[in-house]
Amino acid sequence: MIIFAVILLIILIGIIGVIAFLVPLKTYFKALFSNVHIPMKILAGMKMRKIEFEEIVSVFITAKKSGIDISLDELEAHYLAKGNIYKLVNGLILAKNLNVGISKETAIGIDLAKRDLIDIIKNSIIPKIVKTNTVSAISRDGMEVKSSAVITLKSIIAKEFDGVNIDTIISRAGEAIVAFIGKSNNYHQVLENPIEMSNFIMSKNIGKNSCYEVVSVDIDSITLGQNIAESMRINEAETNAKINKAKAEEKKIMAQIREQEMKAKTQEMKAILLASESEVHKAMAKAFKDGQMGVLDYYKLQNIMADTNLRNSLSGKDSDGDDDDDFDPFSRFGSGNPFRGSGSSSKGGTQVIPDRMANRMR
Repeated sequence: MIIFAVILLIILIGIIGVIAFLVPLKTYFKALFSNVHIPMKILAGMKMRKIEFEEIVSVFITAKKSGIDISLDELEAHYLAKGNIYKLVNGLILAKNLNVGISKETAIGIDLAKRDLIDIIKNSIIPKIVKTNTVSAISRDGMEVKSSAVITLKSIIAKEFDGVNIDTIISRAGEAIVAFIGKSNNYHQVLENPIEMSNFIMSKNIGKNSCYEVVSVDIDSITLGQNIAESMRINEAETNAKINKAKAEEKKIMAQIREQEMKAKTQEMKAILLASESEVHKAMAKAFKDGQMGVLDYYKLQNIMADTNLRNSLSGKDSDGDDDDDFDPFSRFGSGNPFRGSGSSSKGGTQVIPDRMANRMR
């Protein structure tokens, strides 16, 4: 009998050891003392599958204590699907306390979609307030107007999966602000009618097909920017001034080119005149030598030239348009005066006239 009792004790200890090895007894008794019955085989299976059974059991106990109808298998499946079992159970508890109608399946889907279930449930009771970015638009009078709005939203849980999100609502509100400012005749209408702008934004149904109900739209700020029309006029005037300046510079350059051309032509004409004068002097010298021109004729010519030079000197120019006062029609022949013979000489400043010329003077 003693041997049989020892063997039975050993078997009993072995069975207890196997159970202790396979079943997390600490977690089992924790659930048992919380009036939540979890079969040992389920805990053993979770342990063998290497699942964080303590975390799942703890959340399951919280759900049962709060009266949430959810099974341990559903929590395990949600955990294996990378869901957040804490947010799921807490969201269901919050919905029950706030009397928000949301099914267990909807809550699981929202959490698996990586949406904040608790925030969605809160927003279905307490509206969420979002602010648009400052939008800049131009009224019809060319004035830039900047404005932003505050939008009050209420979650619609039934449309959480197929409705557009908050970013789309904010973009639609910005489009409506731009449209209102753009249709205003002047910026005074925008500044004087913020309520009209709010009603205009609401009339655009910015919450269409979204998971939020637009409760209200309020204008947060309206400020003035640049006078675009005046800036465009100034830029146009500056551009026209630059164009006119460029045209004036072009005319100036063309005038300078024309001036240079005229100077070159003047020099050319002077060269032709000098060539012609040299021919005249050559003809006069030849006429003296041939006896076709006398001394009196020469002095008459000198008197005429002296009168001409006097008139030109009074006007500030010589016969060639220069400032020279002396003009010698025979200076281009060097020292060769046609009145001097080969044997003539000058004494005391008096020229000796050839005999042939002297006889003619007599």
